[in-house]
Amino acid sequence: MKKLVLLFSLLLLSSSLAEASYLDQQLNELDKNVIYQTPQQHTKNYEQNKEYSVEIAEGVKDPKLLEFAKYTPIDEKLYQQKLSKDAIKYEKLIIPALKKKTQTINMEPEAVDFYNVYRITERLIRANNLDYINWRVAIRKTPVSNAAAFDGNYIVINTGLYDSVYESEDALAYVIAHEMAHHILGHIQRTQELNYTLDYFDKLITANNRSNSSNAGLNKLVVESRRLGIYKEFRKMEYMADTQALELITRAGYSPYKGLETLNFLNTFNNLSTIVSTHPSTAERIASYNENIAVLDPNWKFVGRENIYNSDVLNCKKSSDRVSIVISKSKKAKQFYQVETKEQRLTRLAHVKYLRGEMKDAVKYFAQLAEIQEDNYIPYVYISLANEYTFNKTGKKKFMKWAKKAIVKAAELKPDAPQVLSQLENLGLIGENKKQKL
Repeated sequence: MKKLVLLFSLLLLSSSLAEASYLDQQLNELDKNVIYQTPQQHTKNYEQNKEYSVEIAEGVKDPKLLEFAKYTPIDEKLYQQKLSKDAIKYEKLIIPALKKKTQTINMEPEAVDFYNVYRITERLIRANNLDYINWRVAIRKTPVSNAAAFDGNYIVINTGLYDSVYESEDALAYVIAHEMAHHILGHIQRTQELNYTLDYFDKLITANNRSNSSNAGLNKLVVESRRLGIYKEFRKMEYMADTQALELITRAGYSPYKGLETLNFLNTFNNLSTIVSTHPSTAERIASYNENIAVLDPNWKFVGRENIYNSDVLNCKKSSDRVSIVISKSKKAKQFYQVETKEQRLTRLAHVKYLRGEMKDAVKYFAQLAEIQEDNYIPYVYISLANEYTFNKTGKKKFMKWAKKAIVKAAELKPDAPQVLSQLENLGLIGENKKQKL
């Protein structure tokens, strides 16, 4: 009986569809058109002319106790003179080397502007003190729209992606910086280790499938759980490469907002990510990217300018494979790029959130920093100020209680600090027992 009812329902549905006009059918499709349209995907969250800055919320007091990226300001006139001198070297040394042809059985990739690739990569290298080793960048002819990092500081950009973004230096800079980030963060080695473990787990699963042991099913579940954990590690590395790329392009003076054009382009493709995907969905990467833009260190671009000013043009040649270029390391490299530590990142996140008046997040990050730096009074000063700010906004007494508790803790660690004494007085705690429970 149930089968007859189901069959009858299907017949009615097909009949109604047959009777609907094409106009009616297309009306029903319009909602999906709006969701999946690609022009909006290209331009979503893409503010072309926006300059990154940290806007301090009204009423926020900054005791200026935190140190961030240090740099020596470079006079604009001197900086432009340096860039002009570099441009002369590019014309004399680099452009002729990249135009040079040699006998080869491979196709000469005339369509690839290797000078464009060189200039962006060289700028990223010099701005970030990455000139301690050779870098190699290849453009591979394939319609696949992606890029990859391989052993030997080797970056490969497929023409399917290159041809779509090469006119935007910021977008191409993001592509190169993302792959650079994989090298900087040791993801090449880490990926090899994880792939080795995956192969081992695959062999265990095969062995368990052949086993008649009563524990075979349980063992299979354990192994499968660990396999899924490895794929999760792969996805984490992609998020971190995006985050690291943001720092690299910002130091090099490229726009993080314009760099987002690459992810917007990729977001028009397959946007699925499963528990066995090595990459997050592009939509998830864009969300992560935007969160990280909001907490960039505005001093990074000045650090990059100083690095470029104090470095020389890096030599370059076409590789023997005819599809890549090799950018030579500097003979005068004195400083190496330093990856941001957890403490440094927590400090940056907490401070930017604090300045923007996002006090819930600020308190969270300063509290995590306080756990790591047990003897440091500074996080407690900011926690106190953040809660005082929230109390002034909401009038809720619990925030004033937390503000007092935090500054008392700061006073225990550094009783003579001027900022501590000022906040104690501000909250009416001078002269009280600083160890009392508030």
